[in-house]
Amino acid sequence: MKIQVNKNSEKLALYQNTIDQDLNKHYIRKLEPDEIPSTGWILPEHGVINPNKPGKLRRVSNAKSKFKGVCLNDMLLTGPDLLCNLLGVITQFREGKHRITADIEGMSMQVSVNREDRKCFRFLWGAEEPDFFEYTRFVFGAKCSPNCAIYALRTCADDNAESHPHIKKLVYENFYMDDFFEATDNIEVEHFMNTRPITTVSASPDDDEALTANHFLLGRAQASMSPLQTQQPSTLSRQWKFTHQLATHIWKRLMKEFIPSDIEGMYMQVSVNREDR
Repeated sequence: MKIQVNKNSEKLALYQNTIDQDLNKHYIRKLEPDEIPSTGWILPEHGVINPNKPGKLRRVSNAKSKFKGVCLNDMLLTGPDLLCNLLGVITQFREGKHRITADIEGMSMQVSVNREDRKCFRFLWGAEEPDFFEYTRFVFGAKCSPNCAIYALRTCADDNAESHPHIKKLVYENFYMDDFFEATDNIEVEHFMNTRPITTVSASPDDDEALTANHFLLGRAQASMSPLQTQQPSTLSRQWKFTHQLATHIWKRLMKEFIPSDIEGMYMQVSVNREDR
């Protein structure tokens, strides 16, 4: 059996990189020669590159691909609908003053497949002679994966409900698949969010501290200051000059460290009407 590999060497390198990463994370494993199956299912795979994310390739398994009129998804059960009501999630997300969003990276890949079922999640890869690989986790595209991932998340919350009852409530009411939405008026959340770095944190003590939202709101990272930090110019004109210099310094750092470097050419990407040229 031969595999047709894309002749684009860059894409081939990106594809191989995803294989190496999944091997290191134990999401997949390479089968030994004596493990090559006589029965099972081979998933066709291909690489997809998002035009907005150059240099990043996602490997996609096609569980809908049919062989002799049958595909893997035909043999799988979707299971009960465990998704939270989207309207309810969005409505309560608008209730609080402060909003928090998060997501679980590769949610399906966090859930293991039973060993006896892994023979249905195999694929081939190799530029020359193909090797057999086997997924140890649920793949994106299998119709059972979303339900199994949500069930695993809720089971984890149930198992720890006695020690963390508030976590169980958040898992059951604030997750829509792998996305988390929470709104709160808690002042501690406001402090946490406003002190989070929005630029790179340097390991060198000689570099400036990372910018935070508080730098724009208060001119400093922390809401409270030591007596030494509170020493500011006494006269009104000097205070204005000090504030102006501080704001200018912060905005220069923001433009240099946070705003994408190619934003300078943003205007050149917009066409002018022919009659106005």
